[in-house]
Amino acid sequence: MRPPKRPIHAVSTWVRRQPPKVKAFLAVVSGMAALVLLRVIVHDHDNLFVAAEAVHSIGISVLIYKLMKEKTCAGLSLKSQELTAMFLAVRLYCSFVMEYDIHTLLDLATLATTLWVIYMIRFKLKSSYMEDKDNFAIYYVVIPCAVLALVIHPSTSHHFINRIFWAFCVYLEAVSVLPQLRVMQNTKIVEPFTAHYVFALGVARFLSCAHWVLQVLDSRGHLLTALGYGLWPSMVLISEIVQTFILADFCYYYVKSVFGGQLVLRLPSGRRKNLIHSLAMGVTFYNLSSQSGLKKLDEYLLARSYITGYQASKDDIIVHAALSKPPPSEYVNVSRWYNHIEALLRISGVSGEGCGVTIEGSAPITEAVATPPAADSKASAGEDDDDDVDLFGEETEEEKKAAEERAAAVKASGKKKESGKSSILLDVKPWDDETDMQKLEEAVRSVQMEGLTWGASKLVPVGYGIKKLQIMLTIVDDLVSVDSLIEECLTVEPVNEIFVRLAGNGCGAGEERFFSSEEDSFSYG
Repeated sequence: MRPPKRPIHAVSTWVRRQPPKVKAFLAVVSGMAALVLLRVIVHDHDNLFVAAEAVHSIGISVLIYKLMKEKTCAGLSLKSQELTAMFLAVRLYCSFVMEYDIHTLLDLATLATTLWVIYMIRFKLKSSYMEDKDNFAIYYVVIPCAVLALVIHPSTSHHFINRIFWAFCVYLEAVSVLPQLRVMQNTKIVEPFTAHYVFALGVARFLSCAHWVLQVLDSRGHLLTALGYGLWPSMVLISEIVQTFILADFCYYYVKSVFGGQLVLRLPSGRRKNLIHSLAMGVTFYNLSSQSGLKKLDEYLLARSYITGYQASKDDIIVHAALSKPPPSEYVNVSRWYNHIEALLRISGVSGEGCGVTIEGSAPITEAVATPPAADSKASAGEDDDDDVDLFGEETEEEKKAAEERAAAVKASGKKKESGKSSILLDVKPWDDETDMQKLEEAVRSVQMEGLTWGASKLVPVGYGIKKLQIMLTIVDDLVSVDSLIEECLTVEPVNEIFVRLAGNGCGAGEERFFSSEEDSFSYG
């Protein structure tokens, strides 16, 4: 007899299975329901604005706790903090000259804590600051906000300069979190305290947006004329809505991670970057106990956050153990990386398999060159050319054509290289205990192609009455691409909602990938 499913688990399973449009509709309905609930519960809607600033202050307090306890600022965006301090300073000035109330005190407290965070990142914890990941140019948002403030601003009786400043802080607040989101996009992993902070920002943005929407509804639109005439009243509401939706996607993954019991939040990554990561080869470092070895490692980490790939892996643990003690502060990049790995080991450990790293102490230091493989170098060059990688991008026509040409060349040669075979263990985990595992295995084995051979299989319990399918397969590397096998064959019904773990020989083994029919993407876990 199957154990009864918990209501929360049943609801979350149903939501996960819905297509993106249904999810978006459910999100809008949930937001409207929350607005109605707030309107019923909160009688004085000005309290929502106070609550929004209080939640923002709580988020800053979480950052302070992280900086003081973990002694690392890895994963934080200095530029986002600077933008926050900028709009808070402008808003504090406007509050002093235009309206002096409880908001002034809250802004003053939040500005003071934000300045302290900036000081810690810039000076005390600079070695752990991920400057290479914090690559969002702030003038992309500051200049447009300033120009927009000159064009669209309040038409009240206040001084012209004050009205410009007021509009500027409203626009800048709406986009101040973009650099922080860019850092998380680049790292693909968010530590708990950083995730709590950004989620607090999302809640604060929602409460602030709810404050304005409910105020407009209660005044039957008269509030819009009180703010002035022209486009300014509409821009205030648009700014509130924009900053709410900017963080909505992150808040979705945050809530999903919390309900899944995960301390470290992993964001979905793009196919192109995942493919680059799976093609990476091992790296070699020499004599890390010497200054020359540390210098080479410092140069290697100049534009990287991890030894290999885009998440912490066993390669980082190997190099971390080889150092045996914290590196001197003069090696800024090594110190940043070392402190970040130390924090991860204390918080949640490191689960990534890596691509292999070798530490040698006997080789001549003059020959010590820690360089990435050709594939990795090409990947870096590609990222420089196309900085904004589409997280959910499709495979290009060139990539498909190249794969077809390789397959045709192998067929034409008539030769099968035994050394080009890989043995892979495929873990297939269903969403819940209602999946017919026998039919699922039949569906998996129904996938047939040249160079693919299915092997033995077994069912392994994973908890809550759910069993996963473990099945062996052997592929000829030149004929079968694991990525193509997953994307083109295993993302169709009924095997489109499974959790796959590849474990075999060669780099890329041991990676966890999640994919589903409604989300045309997958990410490493």
